Amino acid sequence: MIRAGALAAIITTIGITPASAQVRAVIQVNVGTPVVYAAPRPVYYAAPRPVYYSAPRPVLVRRMAVPNVIIVERMPHRGKGWWKRNGYRQATVYTDGRYYYNGWIQRPGVTQVTVYERDGRYLM
Repeated sequence: MIRAGALAAIITTIGITPASAQVRAVIQVNVGTPVVYAAPRPVYYAAPRPVYYSAPRPVLVRRMAVPNVIIVERMPHRGKGWWKRNGYRQATVYTDGRYYYNGWIQRPGVTQVTVYERDGRYLM
């Protein structure tokens, strides 16, 4: 029969010895009550996994092409086909009754008009 002080001394002695010398032991404190003491197993902590951050996605900025206001000059009637003979081409512009635009704008009352263009100059 082992006394409590002796049991503490055995446990302390086993705890101080290196891990290779520690052995599993069966100690009986009272008759018929076996207490199994085994050396604690070494605890292995998994190394923290590296954290990988993906590159940020590029931000796509859609810039709306805003129609520009253009100047359309009025001129008197010149006869059929004059624009072909003088190097003009037909161009479609949009007007709201006050200004002329080179692209469609979402406004009420905007209409499509055919004008003649050469070298950035618009004639009507």
